[in-house]
Amino acid sequence: MDLIYEIVRDEIIIGYIQLYNKDEENRHIKMNGDFFIENGLEYLKKAAVKILKIAFEELKMEKVIIETVELDEMRDELAVYLRFNFDGILREHLIIDNIRHTLVVKSLLKHEYERFYYSERGGAYESEDLELRKVTKEHLDKKEE
Repeated sequence: MDLIYEIVRDEIIIGYIQLYNKDEENRHIKMNGDFFIENGLEYLKKAAVKILKIAFEELKMEKVIIETVELDEMRDELAVYLRFNFDGILREHLIIDNIRHTLVVKSLLKHEYERFYYSERGGAYESEDLELRKVTKEHLDKKEE
């Protein structure tokens, strides 16, 4: 089950974020997202905080995973901001434009999420200046055409 959300600010779609490859038995799920505007990383961070709440609190997952291509500075910054930890690498795991790339795997465990987002911040961080609108993959594919 994939959950895909448009990131909306002032009624303008500025990106998307998704939870995918849900593993019910092992209680983990992957997260990915992107933005369509310049300097959109700050909004992606806010959307990611909202999607983590969905993953851990609504879906009852124990782990959220981010996979990035090595040297992806934007996603590295996102993972650091969200307090994800390094899990490992899959060397030359992906081929993009006929070039082999190493995949970096990072994750956040539920107890780490609870400690940081509740204990250290005194409550889950909620951003009021954007919303997440659930969409289907087909909906996103049509917009890209």
